[in-house]
Amino acid sequence: MVVADVELMTAREFARLPMHAQPMQLIGGVVVESPSSTPRHQAIVLRLARTFGDAADAKQSGRWYVAPLDLRVSAYDVYQPDLCFFLTGEHPIRMWRR
Repeated sequence: MVVADVELMTAREFARLPMHAQPMQLIGGVVVESPSSTPRHQAIVLRLARTFGDAADAKQSGRWYVAPLDLRVSAYDVYQPDLCFFLTGEHPIRMWRR
């Protein structure tokens, strides 16, 4: 049995892809499409964003962001988390929506 080598996509190549209607992430160099979230999922995300956002604002500890936001964590991984928190003064490796 012969297994073909798979060429992995880099985060830079991923950033050059055209905008796409479906949520896309780069996981281990492979593009993964996800279905749109459900209304229930969105309601939960909104509730968490409000709660955590208010707490972060009150303590001035950082900022919360909601999807779509491309978060580059390595040369072969770009995730699109539902919620993402950055501490004040932190500068994570990230790239915003294409």
